[in-house]
Amino acid sequence: MGFLFWMLWIFNLAVCLLTMLGKEFRRSFTATDPTLWFSILLIACLLGSLLLRLAFKRPSLSLAVVALPAAVLLLWYLFDKITASNG
Repeated sequence: MGFLFWMLWIFNLAVCLLTMLGKEFRRSFTATDPTLWFSILLIACLLGSLLLRLAFKRPSLSLAVVALPAAVLLLWYLFDKITASNG
């Protein structure tokens, strides 16, 4: 369970860095950031999962929190695929 936690945490960190670095590229297309809520979710999950795992010693809950952004990305992808095929 520890290995899965750290792999998901590293994945979240990489996606968070990618969204932060790609913010200017995204802003060149639109004036607003349509995925700002996801960036906030990533940062909250990164910090919250570490806090739950290291400070509160709750490994199961920290694994659930760190898996949340990956689940959101999967659901977002599936929703986009379903709406694109119907439209």
